[in-house]
Amino acid sequence: MQVHGESEPEPDVPYDRDDPYDGFEPPGPDPYEPDHSDPDRDRLAMFVAAVHDDLHAVVAMRLSLFPLDGGGRDVPLLADMLGVMPGAWQSVQSMITEQDNVIAGIYALPPGTLERVGLTDAQLDFKLLAWQRTRDLVRIDFEDSDDQSEAPGTSPPDVSRGRLAGRMFGRLTGKRPRFRERALRHLGRTLASADIVLGSLVKVLPGIDPFIEFKEVIERLAEEKADGATDGEA
Repeated sequence: MQVHGESEPEPDVPYDRDDPYDGFEPPGPDPYEPDHSDPDRDRLAMFVAAVHDDLHAVVAMRLSLFPLDGGGRDVPLLADMLGVMPGAWQSVQSMITEQDNVIAGIYALPPGTLERVGLTDAQLDFKLLAWQRTRDLVRIDFEDSDDQSEAPGTSPPDVSRGRLAGRMFGRLTGKRPRFRERALRHLGRTLASADIVLGSLVKVLPGIDPFIEFKEVIERLAEEKADGATDGEA
């Protein structure tokens, strides 16, 4: 029986230990939840998540993708570069994985902003397809592997509380490609194609610059090693 002036107690809801956000509802609209009334923002957010995941996999597999046994005068500097790469990536990665991140920024942009930089409708379709064409080749290259399991650390962390990562574009397997130079060539082209979208996005989200610059370093290294070049020869 309900006593006048008292509300009925809330029913007990089992706590899901596998979901750290179980029972948590942020006040007001959630900026990390895809807004399906604006599919252009959803696709942009998923694209950024996919580029993040690709870079994360490359950093985790750096010693197998860029081996130091090929000789050349650049080996000592390459070894140093590979050594500091995880630390550099960790600081850049926080731009994507932390709460007030690039993906949240995409959803917070004022109406009409993306249209002004060519990131809506058919223009966005065209740019994403140009990137996806080469990325699909990279995914095939990484799936063609003699490895039985993925390398440690290649599975990416949650992006935007796990709601976006892998929803549209999937991710690279953490396995060493059987044909490494071909995979690196396709990887370099894919990262270069990402600039078609990122170059427009940075005009309205200038804080994404460090993420783009890290991508460009990996892109150039992949292109160089795909050609078997050493000592900066390309």
